[in-house]
Amino acid sequence: MEHLQIETPDLEYKIKTADHEQIYSHLKECRAYFMPPLHEKTDVLEYSKKLFEKAVTFEAWSKKNLIGLIAAYFNNLQSRS
Repeated sequence: MEHLQIETPDLEYKIKTADHEQIYSHLKECRAYFMPPLHEKTDVLEYSKKLFEKAVTFEAWSKKNLIGLIAAYFNNLQSRS
């Protein structure tokens, strides 16, 4: 199987560097692309706070702009937290 390699010299990939405001701004900008739209399902401000405080974020940056975000919760199964 061949692997596709895309060169993106202006992109940086980081883990958990975005602050709450950057996450909120990014979610606000792309909320309509969710199905259903994110703002119809949840309070985007509160959701961005939760992601900032409790999730590990995998981020794509172009210059100083957050342009992509994947968030994951890594729960402790023993303590159930």
